[in-house]
Amino acid sequence: MARTPRPSEVYRLAGSRADAPLDPEPPPRRRAPLWLVVAGMLGVALIAAGVTRGTATTDSTVAPVVDVVSEDQAIAALALYGAEAKAVAALRDRADVYAGGGPAEASLVAAQGSQAVATALQAARALPNPDPLAARYYNDGGHAVVVEQLDAARGDADLIQLLSAAHDSVYAGTGAIPLPQAEQQLVGLFAGVRRSRPYAAWAQALLGQLDGGERTREAAAARASVKALWEAKVDQLQPAALDALRVYVGGLPPSTVSALRGHPVAGPALVDLERRGRDVSAGAATPARQSP
Repeated sequence: MARTPRPSEVYRLAGSRADAPLDPEPPPRRRAPLWLVVAGMLGVALIAAGVTRGTATTDSTVAPVVDVVSEDQAIAALALYGAEAKAVAALRDRADVYAGGGPAEASLVAAQGSQAVATALQAARALPNPDPLAARYYNDGGHAVVVEQLDAARGDADLIQLLSAAHDSVYAGTGAIPLPQAEQQLVGLFAGVRRSRPYAAWAQALLGQLDGGERTREAAAARASVKALWEAKVDQLQPAALDALRVYVGGLPPSTVSALRGHPVAGPALVDLERRGRDVSAGAATPARQSP
């Protein structure tokens, strides 16, 4: 006898998979041979290396690596040279001690130069673990000599200022020092103190004039001798240890030298050092003139 279907067999819920056919099993996947996998990986690596190498060789915007410690030492060395060169040039511009602001300004220029050189020298020697060539330049005794020469120039300018004021008071009545004060200062500065001969001769001539003698010629001659002595001393001034500095800078990496050119202090000093070297070379290459 035929069976009557049940309602649950006729009306089924939507989406029911009770009577859905079974999904067929996927076919088995075939694995690629091992040699093909290795070859593909090597190919990718070679392509990446080629791209990287091509980028490195064609990219000109990559900045060279600069040793910061080496750069700091070079900056300190060139700052020291720059301070000395600037002080020397400033005094040479005042070879005529009476030009411009006169001896008072010359004294100020010498004092400022001495302070700048001493500060730069102290800063350079304070750097730890300096390069041997840098230390050779920093520790050269010529730098202390430059400071002493600048201090001596300041003292000479102060003496010239005093003697000039006393001279103008004695002979023209236009000096800034009254005659009694001028005599007192001259005696205090020169009595029992060893001075350079032109300075002492000038002071003695002025004191002799104040005592009632006629010392005009002697005073004028001594004044001219003092002026010539100042010019000679100023002309002899120069920065110290230039050969040691050139050896040190010449051994720096090109990348460091290139970076130094953009520094506000080291850059101008480096240009001045190079110019000074060219001037010396040009002078050595020029033959001496023969007397006819």
